[in-house]
This record gives sequence, C-alpha cells and structure tokens, in this order.
Amino acid sequence: MVQPMNYNIDVQSPFEAALSGFKIGATVADIQAQRQAQEAQMRAQEAELQRRQMLNSQIASLMQNPNPTARDFANIAMQLPEKEAASMRANWDALSKDKQDNELRFGGQVMSAFGSSQPQIGIQLLRERATAERNSGNEQQAKAYETWAQMAEASPQTAQKTIGIMLAGLPGGDKVIEGTVKIATEERAAAMAPAQLSEAEAKAKSAAVAAKFAESNAAIDLQKKGWDINKIQNDILIAKQNASIAAMNAQIAREGNDLKRTELQLKLQEMEQKRDESVRGKVAEATTAAAQSDNLLNTVEKALNMSITGRDKYGKPTGFTGTIESATGPISSRIPTLSQDVADFEEIVETLGSQITMSRIGEMKGVLSDKDLATLKSSLQSLSLRQSPKQLVGNLIEIQRLTQKARKNTMDKFGAPAALSVPDTPSAQPSPAEIGDLLKRYGGGR
Repeated sequence: MVQPMNYNIDVQSPFEAALSGFKIGATVADIQAQRQAQEAQMRAQEAELQRRQMLNSQIASLMQNPNPTARDFANIAMQLPEKEAASMRANWDALSKDKQDNELRFGGQVMSAFGSSQPQIGIQLLRERATAERNSGNEQQAKAYETWAQMAEASPQTAQKTIGIMLAGLPGGDKVIEGTVKIATEERAAAMAPAQLSEAEAKAKSAAVAAKFAESNAAIDLQKKGWDINKIQNDILIAKQNASIAAMNAQIAREGNDLKRTELQLKLQEMEQKRDESVRGKVAEATTAAAQSDNLLNTVEKALNMSITGRDKYGKPTGFTGTIESATGPISSRIPTLSQDVADFEEIVETLGSQITMSRIGEMKGVLSDKDLATLKSSLQSLSLRQSPKQLVGNLIEIQRLTQKARKNTMDKFGAPAALSVPDTPSAQPSPAEIGDLLKRYGGGR
C-alpha cells in the first residue's frame, strides 16, 4: 500500500516549489525589465546626444549665416531643451502684457542695432537696461544684461543671433524678428543700390548714345521744356528700346544689300517712333503723378489748416482748433453736425479716402520703400473721425510727408523741370494765434 507523503522529512512541499518557481520567474522578469529600462535609457541618451549634436550644428550654421531668416531662428528655438524652454516660458507668463510688449520691443531694438552695423547702440541699450534693473533691485537681471553687453563687445553678431533665438521662443517674438530682418534687408539693398544703379546707368547711357537718343524729336522737345533727358533714358523701358535701336543701327551698317538695308531702315524708323511714344508716355505718367499728389496735398493742407493752430520748429502741432475737437472723438463724431465749419472738415476727411486708392499706392511702389508704403496705407486706413484730434492730425501729417516724398522721388526719377518739381499747393493759412500776434504787433489787438 502506498504510504502517505511525510512532510516532516526534508522534502520541498508543493507550495514551496510553486513559490520558488514564482521567485525565479520574478527574478528573470526583474532582470529583463532592468535590461529594457537600461536599453530605453541608452536609446534616450543616444537620442538626446543626437538632438544636441543637431542643435549645435544648426546653431553653428546660424552663426555663420550672414542673413538668417525668422524661420532659421524658430527652427532652433523649437529644439531647445524642454526644461530651459519651460523655465523661460514660465518667467514670460509671469510678466504683465505691457511688460511683455516692452521686452519684445527692446529685444527688437537691440537686434536691429547689431544687425545694422551699429553695435555700440545695442551695447549702450543693454548697459542702460542693466543699470535700470539694478536701480530697481533686480541684481540678477542686471547681471544678465551686463553679460549680454559683454558678449556683444566680443561679437555683436553672436549677441544678435543669441537674442534672436531667445525671442523666437516667446509668443510674438517671430513678428519682432521678421521686422528686424526686413529692416536689415532693406538697408543692405540700399547699400548695394548705388553700385547697381551706376552699372545700369552706364549701360543705359551707352545704349542712348548708340541709338542717338539725344537727337530724337522726343528728346529735343523735352530738353526745350527743361526736362533732364539723362534721367528719362535711364528708365528701364526706354533703355531697352534704345538698346534695340542701337543694335538695329549696327545691323544696318553691316548690311551690304541695298534692298535689305532699306527694309531695316524702315524697321528702325518704326522702332524710333515707338520709343518716342514711350518717352511721351513717361512724361505723361510723371505729370499725372504730380497732379494727383498736388490734389492730395491740397486736401491734406486744408484739413490741417482747419485742425491745428500752428506748428513748432519740428513740425508738430502746437494746438487744436475747436473745429476738429467738435468733429472727432467717440462721442463728438456721433453727435449731429450743426456747424458749417465742422461739416466742411468732415467732408474734407471723407474726400481724402477717395483721392488716394489702393491702386494709387501701388503706383508709388517704385518711388517709396515697402516700409513707407505700409505706413502710408496704414495712415490712410486710419482716417476715422472717431479718433482723437492728436491721432487724426498725426495721420494727416504722415500722409502729407510721404506724399511729398513720393512726389519728389517721382520728379527726380524722370528729371522733371523745376516748374513741375515744386508742388502746386496753397500756402498755409495763418493760425488764430499768429493772427493775434500780428494784431498786437501792429496795434490792432490788446
């Protein structure tokens, strides 16, 4: 008979055996988990190393790039370590909206200074900010700005691009960088323009001489009226037509067949007639632009004469009339107009919007920079009687300044005569204060 198992002897019980199996399985599982964790950590470390290597490579490329774009800065800012980015964002979120705007504006000013070959201005801005922070008890911030200044003294470009990376990681920073990049691009273009212009003018002059442009009927007629034909011949269309005429003259000179030479001469006459029509068209374009500018300047001048009592030596208004104060503002602009002067002023402001359309602004593209065009467009779109007198007058003065600038550039471009170069605008009417001074001076007032 089979005896029952004696568990008192040194034999492992089924429960102990099962438990031992569980322990061995747990140990193996722990080892596998540790190994997987180690492998995951190694993969994470390898990925982090690759990320840092890529980041360092992109930063090096940015530092060597003389003309980085806003996208270049943003690509690097997106790869900053999460801990650093989160800390920077937390500090940013703790600032008020006004403080955030001031910081963005300050960063843009410093970047522009370093990007426009004026590093001392940027360094001065940083040192002034360091002093201000120290006076406010923010020693840590003061030291940070001093560090920026020291970096800029060693390498303005490094400081500029480091600030750009920081700005790119902040809300709204991309717009600031786009603005500074655009300004730098315009300044580089302006710096290169003289050399490019000289080359273009030399080619245009050579083509004009070969085409005998000065002997053409259109050129002779313009010279009699005081136009500078050298400016006209530099126009791209006229220069191309002169080059074609010069080439035709050379072809006629080489042609030995009388019949073919006669055919070429007929073509030459047709080309010269088209060129002369183009010249007259350019003159008409300049004359029309001058007339449109004069009409606009007349209207602006009328509005200003009804708005301000005078200007200081810097052109800023010294006071506002009752007319503009009765016509503008969130309340006055809604009240029914009872005064004829106020009604006239309101009509003048409304007329301005119709005198210069968006298409007219587009025509100014060749004589005003993109920045000036944007400012002019903004000023025109902001002509609202709901504004304060100061804001409305500021827009009027800006429209006046940019229109005068566009007019002058157009006249210079086409070499207009002196009579056409001077704007046909009325002289400013004396202000009430000036009339009072005259009366006192000559005994007519007390």
